[in-house]
Amino acid sequence: MFKRFKCLLLVPALLTLAGCPAGPVPLAGWERSVTEVDSRTICCGGTSVIVEKTYDHNYDLVFSPDGNRPNVRLKSHFDYVLQRPGQPPRALPFLTTYTHYNHEGGFGALYEIDPGRTWAGYAPVPDDRGSADSRRYVVKVFNADGIVHQTDIEVLQKQRRIEFVPDVPGFRFHHRQGMALYDIRTGKVTISPPTAG
Repeated sequence: MFKRFKCLLLVPALLTLAGCPAGPVPLAGWERSVTEVDSRTICCGGTSVIVEKTYDHNYDLVFSPDGNRPNVRLKSHFDYVLQRPGQPPRALPFLTTYTHYNHEGGFGALYEIDPGRTWAGYAPVPDDRGSADSRRYVVKVFNADGIVHQTDIEVLQKQRRIEFVPDVPGFRFHHRQGMALYDIRTGKVTISPPTAG
């Protein structure tokens, strides 16, 4: 009896190490397909365009709380392509993001900082459930060759808006300690405590 129980626990653990899904609830199966489900231009016009493509990863499960289940979406990923006139599309693999169970991982907004050379945007931190009063986002500043810098920011749920400030350039948002500004050039965050009165 103990050997059978040990085997049931060992199978999901081995599958996790091999790259198959196995979370808090043991799952066992294999990837059936990866399908493109969406493609949208997220920036910016002019001399360059960045396209975001969303893919679903579907699995055949042979062991799950609901038994044998074919073709179940367990994760998604986002790929990015830079398109310039007269040039072949250029993949931006350093921006690829994976998320489980939902499509919250793509850019919420993306801005061209230096025309055709540098971009900055933010996206929800994948699979972050957040807290009762805040949500985490990842800010990425990049060029065609890679990430220049990135950081996680915490934005209060009550004022969840992140505002692009072109004069800085930067992103302004409500933080637990006051108004915050992420400087796109330096990657630093400065916080102004709330004023009394």
